[in-house]
Amino acid sequence: MSMQAVIRAKRIALGLTQEQAAQRLGVTASAVNKWERGVSCPDLVMLPALARLLETDPNTLLCFQEEMGAEELADFLHRLAETAAGDGFAAALALAEAMARRYPTGGTALLNMALTLTGLLGMTAVRDVPDDAHARIDYLFRQAAASDDSAVADQAKIILASQALSQGELAQAEAYLSELPDSGQFDRIFLQAAVHQARGQTDEAAALMERTLVQYAGRVQSILYRLTDLACLQHRQEDASCFADTAHQLTLLLGLWPYGAHVADLQLAVSRKDTASALSALEGLLTALKEPWQPAASPLYRHISGDISAGGFGQRLLPKLLTELQNADSNEYNFLREAPAFQALLKRYGACPSSR
Repeated sequence: MSMQAVIRAKRIALGLTQEQAAQRLGVTASAVNKWERGVSCPDLVMLPALARLLETDPNTLLCFQEEMGAEELADFLHRLAETAAGDGFAAALALAEAMARRYPTGGTALLNMALTLTGLLGMTAVRDVPDDAHARIDYLFRQAAASDDSAVADQAKIILASQALSQGELAQAEAYLSELPDSGQFDRIFLQAAVHQARGQTDEAAALMERTLVQYAGRVQSILYRLTDLACLQHRQEDASCFADTAHQLTLLLGLWPYGAHVADLQLAVSRKDTASALSALEGLLTALKEPWQPAASPLYRHISGDISAGGFGQRLLPKLLTELQNADSNEYNFLREAPAFQALLKRYGACPSSR
């Protein structure tokens, strides 16, 4: 990693703005900005002062080795534990800090050292714990949070947000959470709800959790649909029935949009060419598409207003599904098309007369 990344990571870990760093070094904020963007480099005579400000050394600023190897890191973490057991926690902490100075931008190493020290600190037998131990470990987490490795940085920010929340520092917790991506971050959502709760914003916390429940339940449904399909393709009919029934029961248990209860049922019936079961599943699907789901009617979703099945989704999907069911080129439903009950079903839900 380049010197520009080292400077930026160390500055952020210390909680300094570019303006503050510039003021202490006697340079302009623009100069610091250019160093961190790689537009220019600090003068050689500036390196000792810059290293002191960033609590590192000139050699570290010029270090291009960004990470410890996996085996090296594993051995070092084991050494940390042995040092804490033999020489005390203060010695282990100092050892970790010395390694952090060698790898100031090694996000994986910094995060794992901080996690290991946190674990050691929680052991009842640990001794010789400095008064500022927590603050020094937090500094390692902040260094990891400045890593260019987004996965490492996000994990460190989640930990820092959780710690800030436990200490009642709600604004700081929200600041860390705001830097996390919206997608795929259950921990971020959970902590944000906890911040709302701590502020007394219980409606906001409940709405966030309820929306998350709907989102994750929908993902589980999709997994069950795919598993049903795979089991059908592999001729594992008993397993397919289990997956389809689970998807159906999940929808009922969690009070989800009824449409989802019939998707896997239809998959299973089509794979078996079971006309009666397919017609029953289709009846359920088409009915659900015409009847919007009002989640607030369920105790599980009191704080979610409006028609979630919509965004007009049901009304948009209905004509597409009807068209597919009538499409003679769609072999999947050929076994149904000669059944009078199938044609009557389509007509009842507004399909155009079949051209066949």
